Amino acid sequence: MPLLTTLTTSPGRLAVALAAGGAFALLAWRAGLLTRAAALLAGALGAGIAGWGGGAWAAPALVFFGTSAGLSKGKASEAEKASEATRAESEGPRDARQVGANGGVAGALLLGAAVVPEGAALCFWGFVGAFAAAAADTWATEVGRRFGGAPFSLRAGRRVEAGASGAVSSVGTLAAAGGALAVSASAGLGAGAALLPPGVTAATATLGAAGAGFLGAAADSLAGAFLQARYRHAQTGCLVEAPRTGAGERNRRAGGVPFLDNNGVNVLCTAVGAAAAMIGGAVL
Repeated sequence: MPLLTTLTTSPGRLAVALAAGGAFALLAWRAGLLTRAAALLAGALGAGIAGWGGGAWAAPALVFFGTSAGLSKGKASEAEKASEATRAESEGPRDARQVGANGGVAGALLLGAAVVPEGAALCFWGFVGAFAAAAADTWATEVGRRFGGAPFSLRAGRRVEAGASGAVSSVGTLAAAGGALAVSASAGLGAGAALLPPGVTAATATLGAAGAGFLGAAADSLAGAFLQARYRHAQTGCLVEAPRTGAGERNRRAGGVPFLDNNGVNVLCTAVGAAAAMIGGAVL
C-alpha cells in the first residue's frame, strides 16, 4: 500500500518527525558516526523529510543513511588497513559539510516539491536519484575497499591501493549498482500514483532512478580521478585528499582543480543522479 500520495504534513506528524530526527542525531553523535554539527544537520534534514514528505520520501533517505552507517562501521580488511597512512587525514566522524554534500541536493528537491506542488513527482524521483547516487558511491567505496582488492585507477591507468579516489573495481561496481537499486526500490514500493510521472509505472521509475544513481556514482569516479584536488602529505609524501595534515601543516597540491575536494565531488555525484532521474521521468 502506498505510504504517501501528496506532500502534506500535520502538527502531530511534524512533532513525531522532530522527535525522531532528534533521536537519530543523538544516536549518530554518540556512536561516533557524525560530529555534533553534522548530527544536528542530519537530524534536521531527516525531520524535514519525514515531517513534510512522509514515509515515501523518508524510505530512500533511511536506506541511504542506514546502510552507509553500517558499512562505515564494518570490519576493515587487511588491504584497507594497509592504506591507512594515505587516508588518515580524512578519517573520523562525518562532519556537517559531508552531510550537506550527500543530502543537500535531495533536501533542495523536497523544498522544490513543497513550493511547486505540480512538480512534486519529478522532484520526488530527482530526490530518489540523488540518494541512489550517494548510496551507490558509498557502497562502491566501502565494499570495494574491503573486498575488491587493488582497484584500477582511471587517471593513472594502473592498479592502486584500496580507497584511492577515482579508482574502480568489479566488486565496487557491483556494489554501486546494488546501493542504487536498494534506494530506488524502497521508493518504488512506497510511492503512490501522485508521485509517478504521467505514463510511468512504479517499476520503470524504480529502474530509472537506480540507473540514474549508478550514473551519478560513475560521474563521481571520473571527477575523483581527473578533477578532485590531490595533495602530497607534508610528512609522509603519500597522496591524500586533505589540504592540511592533522597537525595543521599544509600539504603540497599534486594535481586536480584547487578547492574541489571530496565534498564537492559528492555534490556533483548527487546532482547528476537527481538530474538524470528527473530527465528520465520527463521524457519516458
